[in-house]
Amino acid sequence: MRTPTQRIDDPLGYRLWSPALLSRLLDRHGLAAETTDLPGLWRNIAARPSDYPVTLFDALYQVRELSDEGGHEELIEGMGGPLFACDAAGLPPRDVALLAYLDHQELFTRVRGRRAIAATRRFREFRGRQLRPMELPGPEVIARLEEQLGVRFQRRNRSRHCRIHPYALDGLLHFDIHHGRPRLRDAALDERGREIQPGEVEYRPEQVDRASYDPATGLLRVTARDMRTIAAYCEVFGLELFGARSWFSDATVLTFEPLLDDPAGALRPTRGIKDVRLVSAQITCEGRIGMELVFRSKDVFAAIAEHGGVSLRDGRLTWVGLGVTYAHGGVRVTRLGLPNQVTYNNHRDEPVIRRFLEERGFLRGPLSFQMAS
Repeated sequence: MRTPTQRIDDPLGYRLWSPALLSRLLDRHGLAAETTDLPGLWRNIAARPSDYPVTLFDALYQVRELSDEGGHEELIEGMGGPLFACDAAGLPPRDVALLAYLDHQELFTRVRGRRAIAATRRFREFRGRQLRPMELPGPEVIARLEEQLGVRFQRRNRSRHCRIHPYALDGLLHFDIHHGRPRLRDAALDERGREIQPGEVEYRPEQVDRASYDPATGLLRVTARDMRTIAAYCEVFGLELFGARSWFSDATVLTFEPLLDDPAGALRPTRGIKDVRLVSAQITCEGRIGMELVFRSKDVFAAIAEHGGVSLRDGRLTWVGLGVTYAHGGVRVTRLGLPNQVTYNNHRDEPVIRRFLEERGFLRGPLSFQMAS
């Protein structure tokens, strides 16, 4: 049986929501008999989390994500009708988020999904072998994904815990993946948050990664902390969704050949962009172990032309930074790294940057132009 990986670190957390709404949430998870003593129940959850449903921890995590002012405004703006507007009137943000989770799940999922996508600035993309129609997987497939990923996490001392929350949004299939990280040890706290001497608690922090699949292009986008985890997602998603471990290829999606062949043409602005300059670059020199050259300038090509003696062709170009001046104002850097890494500074830049990369030949194969939010 999987157990939750994130401890309840707020001993007074039950006071964050109204008792009526919290009781409804607990009732939904089979804890109706214990709602008469919320302080006692919360102490038990904090002390013995494995005795309680994992789905309860998932729900609390998701509600907390939308309990800030931003989540409150987005839920109110997207309210599902006059009834919700009436129910939510005058409620604090945390209660609005919990009410939406309980009574307006579609709205809750949509707002949470859009916020998660907007917050994703760094990812890697992998191309599938071929285009194949696919809908959002059902519970049985999700369970197999969780089981296969759990085995791989356990091998790396991250526990077998794995929970996947799938949802469809804007034509893409999204998967929020909750799993454990290596154990940590911290001081034990009493009900008032004071440190108990002597005393300590061992717990396993939770990590949330995200994967998105575009059925129109066959691309899998993955956001995770390390390459071993990213490789596990590619392998398991390929195996369980398409029947092949190597379905998602790590073949190059980005190419820097346009910068080397025609620098002026490669940096020519496209719609929505006023100016593009190469502001940083790294090359790995062939035949020199560990030899890397990094260029940083307001205009790398101009600096190379002025000083001479070196060229981007002196080695293998591995990543570049593009200083982009946008038509609507603002200058921000987009970093591109081989084979398939793109880092944005603002999620609203994504459709503009994607158009630029495709029209100037930086991308190999079809890619999605879906808005990030």
